Amino acid sequence: MTIGRTENGKPLLRNSLEEELSFSLSHSGTWALLAIARRPVGVDVERLRSIPDAIALARRFFTSAEAARLEGLGSQDLREAFLRTWVRKEAYLKGLGGTVPADLRRFELGESSAGLPRIAWTQLERRGPSLWSLSDLEAPAGYIASVAVEGKIERIEHLPH
Repeated sequence: MTIGRTENGKPLLRNSLEEELSFSLSHSGTWALLAIARRPVGVDVERLRSIPDAIALARRFFTSAEAARLEGLGSQDLREAFLRTWVRKEAYLKGLGGTVPADLRRFELGESSAGLPRIAWTQLERRGPSLWSLSDLEAPAGYIASVAVEGKIERIEHLPH
């Protein structure tokens, strides 16, 4: 296996047959998360922690609609909602090969009618709806994690931690 790069500079694994595997790595606190897929993938994990300036950060880095959704929440709900928004956005950007914080406002998160996370709109892909899927991941107590995959998420396999 060798490590190559996509057009955006995102690393990928190549075997001797020129097959490519996308991977993404994230860590926070004492926990690390690795995702490997046959198509572009991104992951992010964050340790739940106090974020005293969460509203100011949301106004600075998130879209106005995302920030407005956070403004009405109490401090405990705000902390988790802010970090959940952050990991979803960062997972998507890692998958695309985008940059944090420059690209955080160039797309907006929403939820499907079933309450699942989705990309509501984006300036980072071709015109039309996003081709990417988002999913929150199981994480140890005190952590939040998310994965983004180009296309439909068919299966997620967890190794024991």
